[in-house]
Amino acid sequence: GDLPYSLGVTSVMRVYLPQGFMPMPGCGGEDLYAGRHINRDNVAGERFPSDLEFQNLPPGTYCDIGSEGTENYMELTFDESLDYGFNYAFMFGMMNADVDPPEGTNFFRFETRVGSVILHLQRQVANFDLEVIRSVALTSADTTSASHSGASYNSMRIDLQSDKYIDGGSEIIISAPAGYNFACRGKRTYIFREEDGEDIRRPGQTELCPDQISSAADGQLPACPDTLPSVCLEEIAAPNKITFQLEGGVSLQENTDFAIVVQVVNPEFTPQPNTWRVEIKDPFGSHLDVRDHVQGFDITGKVLTEITPDFAFLGQNNRLSISFVPSTIMNQADDGNELVVNAPRGAGFIFPVNCTSFALRYTSSVFEAQMEAYKHYVFPPAGTACMGFDNSTLVIRFPRGAGLLVSNYTMHVDVINPKAATNATLDGVWSFETRVRNELIYKIVDANRSIGGFEMSELQLEQADSEEGGAPAAASVVAMLVVFLAPW
Repeated sequence: GDLPYSLGVTSVMRVYLPQGFMPMPGCGGEDLYAGRHINRDNVAGERFPSDLEFQNLPPGTYCDIGSEGTENYMELTFDESLDYGFNYAFMFGMMNADVDPPEGTNFFRFETRVGSVILHLQRQVANFDLEVIRSVALTSADTTSASHSGASYNSMRIDLQSDKYIDGGSEIIISAPAGYNFACRGKRTYIFREEDGEDIRRPGQTELCPDQISSAADGQLPACPDTLPSVCLEEIAAPNKITFQLEGGVSLQENTDFAIVVQVVNPEFTPQPNTWRVEIKDPFGSHLDVRDHVQGFDITGKVLTEITPDFAFLGQNNRLSISFVPSTIMNQADDGNELVVNAPRGAGFIFPVNCTSFALRYTSSVFEAQMEAYKHYVFPPAGTACMGFDNSTLVIRFPRGAGLLVSNYTMHVDVINPKAATNATLDGVWSFETRVRNELIYKIVDANRSIGGFEMSELQLEQADSEEGGAPAAASVVAMLVVFLAPW
């Protein structure tokens, strides 16, 4: 029906936006809502049905914005009637939401009003789904806090895949939570493509870079496979933000897996909110793709750890002695305090489900006065559970009401050594974490992800000749074991 206009009575159309969307001041400008471009292909003509002829809104139309409760809206006020049977079109500017609205709520609502009376109402006009960078994954070589790492830079890798074509001159902008500090100058920062979509890190490699990184000098660009020429730009006013600009002539095709390696100093504590943002802009500064609310990682203390093998022979059962000193207490009030040991992934170490030879004890006290207050505390507490999973992970779970003091501990547990030596066996690093895990919380307390491993030998049997006629004597075991341990 018509939307009539009469002197002294206001005729308006309100458009209520989906949750999280914000109309721009002035609705984005009179050129948009007045409809001066609706039939021009170079602006937005392609977005309207080509088989219909559209009318501009009447001259003198005015647009304003407002909110009603939690709903934002834009409102058009008309100085003339809108007639039944005509197709009207207009545009307006709005700021997209950070994320899609909750399921079942991503709709516009249209109303026309004469005075205070609603004349027309159209609910559930479908909105578009927000486009985001298809995948973003964060991997940090060191999650320890600035105080435990000496405020030194560590390598961090951001893996990306966008369904957009990224041309030369485009920018990729990484925004970390407050407290992080990026660096470009004199640091290893670069972009590289994945090789056939596979992870090109060596197992256990903490530099988060292809193989050639180990031979690259500090301050020089590593000779990474298919490294993309780019410029790294810091923002002095925002040290938690860093920009990579692809050089001209360099491009990334749609759905290309690529990664960025940056150098960063971690904050002192886990930031709140702990989310990252990645933006991709074309050479003209327009957004190509974006992903917000990328979950960050917990900032941890350092847990000093040393692993000593008792029987380092391939394919054999091996009793490990793991000495560790956490830097942060595990609060007795937290439910689900756990210790986690991870052998190098892909190396072939197996912690059996039955957790044989498990023992946990105080080694010595770092703070004798503190230990005096707890001299009657039974450790490990009754109900402590050791859990293997027939893979490279071991979990020790304390009962409710039990935690850890800052002290020196030793754990003993069996592991089945790999059957054969590989690069992952020789070069891989072990990790040790203290964490809280329950239905509501998953939090890393302390961590060490650069624990040196040990070399292993084959177990060989040597037949010794007897003194009478060379009859074979009992077999004797001959082997040599060399242990390499990383310093604390």
